[in-house]
Parts: sequence; C-alpha cells; structure tokens
Amino acid sequence: MLNLPAEQYKWIRELSFADVFEIWRRNEEGKEQWESHARERGFRGWEEWRMRYVKALGLRKRHWSLYQVINPLAVVPKWRGGPFKTWMERHYGGIFTPTFAQLAKQPDMQKHAGPKEAQGAFPRTTTVIALFRDGQLVVIEGMHRCVAIALAARVGRPIETSLFAALADASGEELKPVGQFKKTH
Repeated sequence: MLNLPAEQYKWIRELSFADVFEIWRRNEEGKEQWESHARERGFRGWEEWRMRYVKALGLRKRHWSLYQVINPLAVVPKWRGGPFKTWMERHYGGIFTPTFAQLAKQPDMQKHAGPKEAQGAFPRTTTVIALFRDGQLVVIEGMHRCVAIALAARVGRPIETSLFAALADASGEELKPVGQFKKTH
C-alpha cells in the first residue's frame, strides 16, 4: 500500500499488471480515436501500440493497488499530467508535468474535444492509471477524464462519479518523456 491520506483515498485491493492493462484496454480499445492513433503509427492495433508505453514507463514490473478516490473534485486537480510528448508540445506550456488545475486554466484545454466529451457524459464509475512519484500522482491513463474533472472543479460544477485509481509507486524515479511511438519494421 502507498502512503496516501486516508481522508482522500480508500485502499480496495492489490492488482496484477494484467488487471491494470485490462483497465486500460476497457477504457480505450475499440474506440476509433485510439485505434486510428495505433494504425497511423504503423501498429497492428491498440495493444501493440500501448505496450510501447508499458515498456517505456516500466509498468509491468511495478506493484499495483486499486484505490477509491473519496472526493474527485478536490483531489484530481492536484494530480499531474503524464510525461507525454504530445501533451507537452500542445498543452503543457513548458511545465514538465503540470497539475490538472493548471491545465484547466488553459483556453485550449477548455475547448479541447476530449475533456468536453468527457464532461458531457462522464462515466458513473471509472478508473484511471497513475504513478505515485515523490508524493504526487502522475496520470498515465485517463488524462481527458482528469482534465474534465479539473474543469468542473474550476467552475464549481458537480460530477457524479465513483472514481478509482490503479496506482503504483515510482518514488525517486525520473520520468522521461514518452510517446509519439512509431512502429519500425
């Protein structure tokens, strides 16, 4: 278990990496947006493409646990965006892993289709994947949903959801930028 504030997180159970990858699969696989990303980069499908992220971030070797987030509107804005090259280039404004509160202040995030779509039909129950690094959560999967929560928190609009987080410890590790993978033959 991670040393997280009990008033903000409730430990549910341990997870295997297979459990974590299945969460990721349920959140993305089969959705045209992600499938087209994979194909455009030369991969056969979603799994082959996402396994590049798994390898680059060392996700398979980590010890995972599932937590329920007690008050997502208060907690998620403090979390940090993942070390994704595309997000860095388009949205981070020179900050390596900005908080979702910082992202929610940016006009491009307020208009971005992903968070807007998530705001309109936010899942009743959802799980994101993150690394706990030096006292902060860095989101690996669930960026658009986290921006949507931070945007709602910014304007005081409630979001009805049971939010869970699959978390693994990465304390003391340097996270390097990842993404923009292309399959080399």
